[in-house]
Amino acid sequence: MAQSGEHLTHCNSIKLRVTGTGNIKTALFDLGEIKFRYLADKAMNENVTGKSITVLANLTSEMIQVEIRTTEIDEVFVLSKLIPYVKPSATGYPQT
Repeated sequence: MAQSGEHLTHCNSIKLRVTGTGNIKTALFDLGEIKFRYLADKAMNENVTGKSITVLANLTSEMIQVEIRTTEIDEVFVLSKLIPYVKPSATGYPQT
């Protein structure tokens, strides 16, 4: 059951403005339960500044954590903007 003030939220994508070298790996974690979703790896290009990357996601939860990391040890990135695309989907289980 959702707590007062908390709603179930559906996250369908995340837009990142990132520069760096190599690939980034993103994941979404549900903080209320033990479930997670690894998202597709995306390539970065350090020569392109201000390029936005959209990562498709599909997770419904009250609280969602985003993890962003590189796939190799010597890769680096600078994240200048993160925009999660979310919408409220229900006020509790089951929605009345």
